[in-house]
Amino acid sequence: MSFDLSYYLAPAEALTSLDPRGHNSPPLLSPQPHKKEWSRKQKRAYHRALSGLEVAHALNEHVRFITLTSSPDSPENIHNSFSKLVKRIRRQFGQFEYFAVKETTASGLVHIHLLYRGPYIPQDWLSSAWAEIHQAPVVWIKEVNLKRDSKKKIASYLVKYLAKNPLGRFWASWNWVFRSFVRFWKMVIEHYGYGPSTITLWREFLWGRNIILDHIFVNGKLVKLKQMPLT
Repeated sequence: MSFDLSYYLAPAEALTSLDPRGHNSPPLLSPQPHKKEWSRKQKRAYHRALSGLEVAHALNEHVRFITLTSSPDSPENIHNSFSKLVKRIRRQFGQFEYFAVKETTASGLVHIHLLYRGPYIPQDWLSSAWAEIHQAPVVWIKEVNLKRDSKKKIASYLVKYLAKNPLGRFWASWNWVFRSFVRFWKMVIEHYGYGPSTITLWREFLWGRNIILDHIFVNGKLVKLKQMPLT
């Protein structure tokens, strides 16, 4: 299978991480968008991404960053292609929990940027699978060091794609955080309010160190504590 990669090529002075001539790691720790200017969607995306990273850190799981590109020959619906890829990955490698953001480039091509928790996936396998499914062989994958890199900056890196395209979208797998995440987080905000102390409490909760609304988060699962009988 051969592909024309000329559509990726840019002037030498404008190389990007998706350019075959300069296909290196994008700056994960690049300056983050101004949080004061974030929309509600951007804030939701940031919190969802960060919560999943905190869970991964607490469970000592590996997190990796993936970029999936498109080509002029790609199917129009990249979400269908992505769903097929996820099924193929889980059959081959097992666990694959992700948080994803879609970006539409200036040339009109659509890319997906995502964080995932799970085992190592060889770059050549991922490139071959994505080329077969989506007719785009250029992919990028890199492990994120949660102990060295700031989780906040990693989450902000993904949010910047929503800042570039307000009509963009984000989504996550069921177990990126936990299944009842959205409803439970709303309950937390209604009960405790939103502020630095609540964020600190939430992080401690995800690490299994605090109880919130009679719940504790242990080994990646939300557990409701049984009420002790009155004596």
